[in-house]
Amino acid sequence: MTKKTVLVVEDDPDHRDTVATSLPHPGYGVLEAQDGAEGVDAAVRHRPDLVLMDACLPVMDGWAATQRLKSDPGLPAIPVVILTAAALEEDREPSECAGCDRYLTKPCEPLTVLAEVRHLIGAA
Repeated sequence: MTKKTVLVVEDDPDHRDTVATSLPHPGYGVLEAQDGAEGVDAAVRHRPDLVLMDACLPVMDGWAATQRLKSDPGLPAIPVVILTAAALEEDREPSECAGCDRYLTKPCEPLTVLAEVRHLIGAA
């Protein structure tokens, strides 16, 4: 049986490490990217089961990267969870327009992220 894989796209190394280190313990594989363009490339190459995408990224922001993933005929079924510090209700609109499947506000507790991953793709 193949391990379910989560791609973590986050430019802040501390945030990326916090999220990425919480996933292997329950059995998920983890891929990491530091900017939106790198995240899109990693998703196309590796076809992860889920993408955790920071909204504010260098090179290509998380919304543009999500739009790119959702427009790829081989990738739109991959759930994308946007992670953002923007917590107001109106801040959700860009995520919805981009095609994000879920919206989590930072800082995110690792257990909250893990619960969202399990909800979207099941147990590892």
